[in-house]
Amino acid sequence: MIIVGSTCASWKCNGIGELAWLRHAEEMIEDAASVGHELLFFATLETDARRQTPFIGLLDRLEDLPSSFWTFSLDDGAKEITTMNRLVRICTGRNLIHEKALREFASHILFLDTDTEVPGDSISKLLELNHPVVGGEVPNYRLRGPEVTGFPFPVQEHWNTAGFLLVQRDVFTRIRWRTDHQLGLSDDPCFDHDAHAAGFGHTWVRKDVVGAHIEALCPVEEREADRKVHW
Repeated sequence: MIIVGSTCASWKCNGIGELAWLRHAEEMIEDAASVGHELLFFATLETDARRQTPFIGLLDRLEDLPSSFWTFSLDDGAKEITTMNRLVRICTGRNLIHEKALREFASHILFLDTDTEVPGDSISKLLELNHPVVGGEVPNYRLRGPEVTGFPFPVQEHWNTAGFLLVQRDVFTRIRWRTDHQLGLSDDPCFDHDAHAAGFGHTWVRKDVVGAHIEALCPVEEREADRKVHW
């Protein structure tokens, strides 16, 4: 089994951004089956005083799929979501995806950001790399690295956004999502750093498997959203 996992907070729910990762879910199920894998779509939802109400559209969509979800909340005294305090919430949600994958004895986790749309054949194509941590290209991030040779398609080595990242079981049993203020690393480059330090190498990114981040990449303070923490 492969867990297709995403974490989502109440403030991000606008009827669009929380649904993009599931746009081609049925195609993904067929594609994974063609290479011998079942899929389970799994969401970790950061709830507040509104409980599950902001997630109604997402939960309705998940009902159409082999899926489940967990909820969590974090009260760190924040009054609103900011660039500084959002990463601990993201990392908490992703680490719960690790826990679900361990309980399900999953072989891989495909991490997707809720606002990232990926092709229906993503899983079979990423599995062709046969590498501990691999990603699809998300052009918005403009990430580049050295070429990885030996493939009939373009592959580069560099840290990749967890918005489109396939992780083998050997990795997620040993590594968790975190930030490292001492090294100046946010969540995504920190995961690549830790995987490399643990002997898994750097992330390989298949450049012809392209995902679309459907919302603008900008600081959360510049987004049109209610970032108030409701308690």
